[in-house]
Amino acid sequence: WFILQDQSTQAARFGRDATENIISYSKSIAQLIKYFSPDVKVVLEQTWAFSADDYGSFGSYEEFDRCSTIGAAKLSEAIASTGVAKSVVSPIALAFARVRAERPEIELYSTDDHHPAAYGAYLKACVNYVTIFGKPILSDKADFGLDPEICSYLRGIANSQPQNN
Repeated sequence: WFILQDQSTQAARFGRDATENIISYSKSIAQLIKYFSPDVKVVLEQTWAFSADDYGSFGSYEEFDRCSTIGAAKLSEAIASTGVAKSVVSPIALAFARVRAERPEIELYSTDDHHPAAYGAYLKACVNYVTIFGKPILSDKADFGLDPEICSYLRGIANSQPQNN
């Protein structure tokens, strides 16, 4: 598996504007990865909507998430068209959106309102785990010094994300 996270707004920009250089760069990277690892499976991280700065120029969380979902799916298809063994989307944005809606008190974002704080990074790692392995996280021992109740909730969110592997 190879995890690919492009610049945070790239998938959303592609979902909104179909910017050609974004898809060409994604295909080029996938071809290069495939060259060095012919049986590679690529995970494209669908990044989360920003919580400030006009939501990355998308105007709202909802619009950022909508464009990101569309763009990530299309970019994953483009990556798959290069002949990589598999290309899937890790639906991190969907997990962030659900936590924002259900438990807005959980700090997912660092002080810059773009990058993940500890709980956002934890959620991202959990969603990637479920995406790659295709099975739920069963252990309750991997809280890394964070609040066990919050981590249990975040693992539940990750475990409930749609699987595309």
